[in-house]
Amino acid sequence: MWDSVSLLRLYVDDSATDPDKLFDDTALESFIEAHPDDLHAAASEIWGIKAATVSEWYLSQTDGSLLARQQVFDHCLKMQDYHSKQGANTLVSVLMDGGSRGATSEESEFG
Repeated sequence: MWDSVSLLRLYVDDSATDPDKLFDDTALESFIEAHPDDLHAAASEIWGIKAATVSEWYLSQTDGSLLARQQVFDHCLKMQDYHSKQGANTLVSVLMDGGSRGATSEESEFG
């Protein structure tokens, strides 16, 4: 089972081992405290911050590949929108019945 900080880190695509990432455990815990009943709301807020951060980047080209600021910005906004539309503390999972049929169920994010 995932703890809240690890799950939020997963939602915001933020690796704990990458020093260039924006959010340490203390920062993530503050977002969790601000949204105690909805990790998706916390993730949506973080993706909004990421969008604001990358909006200041400039177009860059390295090793023959082009990284457009707009692409990263658009991704951040899409992720912000995705998480804002998720229900509070609800996951949808598919349960396999002998590998032949699936059933959908909803359960609490924390068990």
